[in-house]
Amino acid sequence: MEHVRLMNGKEYELVVGGFSTTARDQLKIMFDPGADTFEQIEEVFNTPANVERIEVVDTANEVFEAQTGYTDLASIQKIKDYVVGREPVSEDEDSELADITKDIFQIVLKKADITQQITQISQKMTVVERATVFSAAAFTDEQAVQVKEIYPLWSSLPDGTPLTSKEDAKLGTEITKVRSDDNLLYAVIKSHNKQSDWAPGQEVASLFTVIDETHAGTQDDPIPYHVNMIVYEGKYYTYGDAIYKCIRDSEIALQQTPDQLLDNYFTEV
Repeated sequence: MEHVRLMNGKEYELVVGGFSTTARDQLKIMFDPGADTFEQIEEVFNTPANVERIEVVDTANEVFEAQTGYTDLASIQKIKDYVVGREPVSEDEDSELADITKDIFQIVLKKADITQQITQISQKMTVVERATVFSAAAFTDEQAVQVKEIYPLWSSLPDGTPLTSKEDAKLGTEITKVRSDDNLLYAVIKSHNKQSDWAPGQEVASLFTVIDETHAGTQDDPIPYHVNMIVYEGKYYTYGDAIYKCIRDSEIALQQTPDQLLDNYFTEV
């Protein structure tokens, strides 16, 4: 029999067809509660950390379906004498079948409102953390990579979170830099709302640019150049087999290569 497994390790036996999404983009789960009471079930499913990811596992404990983002408890209902199957009333070959019934629970979960999620994240921040975020907005890239841990991890932000380019930032509290799961620091170069399939990297080079932290930008240690990079006056960059010196800050991400920007942003060394 299939089971539903929560983030806290709790598992419940599903009834047939007991795991599905509804037309209103809600997740409905119907299961045998075992020995758990109504209050215990309510507490488990009303804790967002428990339901951030919900997996369906088979008898071999293999995950074959999972849902994420359904962290708000919309409703909980106990259904008495729910038909979960049928069995013969006797051992005769032509025996009639009788219903097998159980008391089950039906849980309906919905996705959390993005505004509420952002508010909750903000409320968890201490005064010192808030002050640090305000200060971080004014950091140069060189300063930012020294304290990159204060910038939010992109994967931890809820879908829909506004990410703002430096040019569009007005308040000084916008998220203009994020960390990737491999702990690289990225600058937002095009304002947008986070989507789970737009992770920082080459696939979304128009949205983010990595802030280089492994090269000094000197002639002996030039920074590898890539399209959609912001460049800085006096720094050296390498592209192809050539080295280029930047002659003025670009302030925006460049869409051409250094050899196409000679005498504008670069001179070849």
